Amino acid sequence: FGDAAPPRVARAPKPKREREPRPPRPPAAAPSLEDTAAAVLACVDAEEGGELLAANLPSRYYKRTGAPIDFRSLGFAKLAPCLAALPGVACGEPGPRLVIRRAGPDDVQAP
Repeated sequence: FGDAAPPRVARAPKPKREREPRPPRPPAAAPSLEDTAAAVLACVDAEEGGELLAANLPSRYYKRTGAPIDFRSLGFAKLAPCLAALPGVACGEPGPRLVIRRAGPDDVQAP
């Protein structure tokens, strides 16, 4: 019974170092409709058949650009109206299976 470990002595906690607050980051410039359209069309063009479900666009866009689609900074509450307003982008019928593709000469662009 002489093999018992000696009792532990409580140590005082180390004093916390005060950190200087970091300066705020400047806000990133909001992308323009044209910049967003170019990135969306690059995603569409990368798809076999040249069409992409709108539901798959956010992940494809993020993989391509490293940033999410910031449709709110472009003045839209939802993604579908933003896509319809992008120059050169054609949207199919609204709904859960909304398909986007490169606009052709017969496609009417939203105002």
